Amino acid sequence: GHPAAGRCRPCRWFFQKWCETYPGKMDGTNTMYISTSDPRMDVAFYYSSMKKCNGSGTLKMYPETNTTGGESSYPYFKKYISKRYNVNPLDSDLIIARFAQVYFTAAEAAAYLGDVDKAKKYIEVIHARARHSVPDGTADSAMPSWSGRTFADKEELTDAIFWEWVFEFLGEGQEFQETHRHGANWLIRNISAPKNAFLARSTEKSYIGTFYPDVDQWYSENGPYSEDPAEVRKGLLAAFPANELLYNSGMSADSQNDFWYGR
Repeated sequence: GHPAAGRCRPCRWFFQKWCETYPGKMDGTNTMYISTSDPRMDVAFYYSSMKKCNGSGTLKMYPETNTTGGESSYPYFKKYISKRYNVNPLDSDLIIARFAQVYFTAAEAAAYLGDVDKAKKYIEVIHARARHSVPDGTADSAMPSWSGRTFADKEELTDAIFWEWVFEFLGEGQEFQETHRHGANWLIRNISAPKNAFLARSTEKSYIGTFYPDVDQWYSENGPYSEDPAEVRKGLLAAFPANELLYNSGMSADSQNDFWYGR
C-alpha cells in the first residue's frame, strides 16, 4: 500500500453497512462482518490487512483489528486523491461524469417517476459489471444483485439507488454533492440516525480518538449526530477550502462558515 492511499478513510459504520447490504463473512462471535459478497469493496479499499509501503511488514486494520482511536481503526481507500500519488494538495483533472453515472441518473429518474422495473433494469447494468469484476479465471460473483428484491415505496427505492451509487463511486470525490443535494431530512434518515444506532452497539467503544479528539465536533466521527432537521440544515453550507483560508490574506479562521452557527 502506498502512503497516499486512504488518507480519507471509510468509517466503520460504512464498512458494516456495505456488508449488511451484501453479506459476506462474520467474525467468530457473529457480532460484526469482516467481508462482503460485493467485489466492489476490494476495488474500493484495503481492509483487514495490507503490506506497509516501507516494506516493514503488514498493517492489520479494521475489521481484523477492532479498536478505536488508532491508525488501524479503519480501512484505507485504494483510490488516490492526487495524481502525484502522494498526500500533497494540487490541481487535478475533474471527472465530469463516468459512463456509469448515466445509468444511475436514469435509474433515479425512473424511480421518481414510479417506474420501479425500469429503475431496477438500469441498476442491474451496473450490478452485472460489478459481478464480473473478479480476478481472471474466477467465476462471476453472485452479488451485487437486485433479482427478486422488492421495495416498499419510492423512498426506499431512491435511497437504495443512492447507496448503490456510493458503492460504485466511493472515494472519487463526489460524495459531498450527492449527499447535500438530498437535504437535511434525507441525511438524518440515511446517515445520522443509522450511524447513531451503530455507535450505540456493544462492539463500538465510546470514541475519543487520536484523529478526532473533540467529541462535540460537528459531523465528526464521534457522534452522536444531530437528528434535528434545523441543526443538520446548518451543516449543509459549504465550507471554504482549507487552501483558501491558508493563502488568502483577506480571510481568517473566523471566516469559515462550517461552524457559523456556533460563532
